[in-house]
Amino acid sequence: MNDAASVLVIMLAIVLIIFLIIAMVLIVYLIKITKKINAISDDAKQISSNLNSVTNTAAMALSPVFIKKMVKTWLDKAKTNKKKEK
Repeated sequence: MNDAASVLVIMLAIVLIIFLIIAMVLIVYLIKITKKINAISDDAKQISSNLNSVTNTAAMALSPVFIKKMVKTWLDKAKTNKKKEK
């Protein structure tokens, strides 16, 4: 091999090593970012579940059957209080 070819091979090897080092660093950063995204996704899933629970509870609390039961209970208590006062 002549000198020009040797220099070219050495330069290409150095460039390849630099790119490999950069690729390894980027892979480490991508793994860290993926872990953070998974944590955020888990938090969002938990918040969504909690919100679903809250809406179900609110729907139950505001349903006509529940309101009827509450009014009936209040009326029954009012009747018993009037009877006690007499």
